[in-house]
Amino acid sequence: MFEERPLRAVEDRLARDFEGCPEAEPGMPVRIVATAHVPLFPAMTFYAVLIADGTVEILDFTIDEEYFDLIGGDPTD
Repeated sequence: MFEERPLRAVEDRLARDFEGCPEAEPGMPVRIVATAHVPLFPAMTFYAVLIADGTVEILDFTIDEEYFDLIGGDPTD
């Protein structure tokens, strides 16, 4: 399910407009894409880079561990 929802959304965003995504650090080639309202998943931030052949590589992602506290609970509760 992870691959079909948040990961697919991030891949689509990066494919459409990699250069339009915010830089992780000013002047660095790493871009970030944040997810929020993806059913059953907490908010996440993905870090990606554009490879010389035009391929986008997702380097890492972080999970907002406090997301469900912020919105009032895990949807499985």
